Amino acid sequence: MNSGFVIVHAGAGLYSERREHLAKDACAKACMQAKLELCRTSDSIAAAIAAVKVLEDSPVCNAGTGSNLTVNGEVECEAGLMESHTGMAASVGACRNYKYPSEICSRILSKRKLPKSHGRIPPLMIVSHGVSEFLKEEGIPTNTNEELRTDGSRKQYEKWKQLVEDDGRIPSSQDTVGAICIDPAGEFCVCCSSGGILLKSSGRIGSSAIPGHGFWLERELNEMGASTFATCMTGTGEHISNTNFAIRCSNVMLHTEDEIQDLERLIRDFWDHPMSKYIPNLSLGFIFAKMETMPESKRPRLTFGFANSSPSMAIGYMKTTSKKPHVLITRNQNKPHTISVVSTRL
Repeated sequence: MNSGFVIVHAGAGLYSERREHLAKDACAKACMQAKLELCRTSDSIAAAIAAVKVLEDSPVCNAGTGSNLTVNGEVECEAGLMESHTGMAASVGACRNYKYPSEICSRILSKRKLPKSHGRIPPLMIVSHGVSEFLKEEGIPTNTNEELRTDGSRKQYEKWKQLVEDDGRIPSSQDTVGAICIDPAGEFCVCCSSGGILLKSSGRIGSSAIPGHGFWLERELNEMGASTFATCMTGTGEHISNTNFAIRCSNVMLHTEDEIQDLERLIRDFWDHPMSKYIPNLSLGFIFAKMETMPESKRPRLTFGFANSSPSMAIGYMKTTSKKPHVLITRNQNKPHTISVVSTRL
């Protein structure tokens, strides 16, 4: 391989002109940070975490600092990651006192790779007060919950809490952020992070913390070579989990002969699922990347893209050989969904 690759998203939500500029800027910075990490370390895990941390810091994103607040007015964020070398995943949920839940996932993953005494198995997921204990064990300085709240998240909370109390209107802010990175050795890492649904119940664990639901990565080996696929989701977490969407997407896209047709079918099935009638403001968005290596070719084939059935979605992507990322905001308007697929060589 001659280069690495990164694709990121800042969520499938509603973007005004001001928010569009901020979201595109966040995606561009996340791509550039991942590129720098790939060029410096050739490590897809480090690159994916670097990209997502940029998005967790952005005031326009529902992740890390500025996350949506719970019904009690507090931050409880979550994240998950998975890497191709071992096929391991790690996740964190109901994180109340650290602004980079994605980084905690990286630490959990590292612990999973170390042998434990007496046959104890290190956890894949840590939640709630267990996160605080883990941070203390790792010697990581924590944040107060107040530090994770912003003026914007407080205003959103107060506005929607009053609307819900007045007329039962349902809040629509439920973005998640994510990144997929491929290093020069062809190893993948997918990482996502989310503040969850606005006014969610305390203790709620969303799809971003559950492998196979909000994120997934899979590699298949055969006589023709190897195929690796990764994806991460944004949208209505409960429905994404109920449909096991990430793993379903992987099962289809690893063997597809028509990406557009199969992506349309996946989105249609998501909306036609019996549970969908119980969920207001249903939305879905995702990014994906698939790499195919064959013995006769020195340069693997990369197919990547995004799809969303929400009003809009912020995306950025680039190769490490590129000078700057390509960033965009999809606008569905009168269309049921947007799908984009690109094929290239790495």
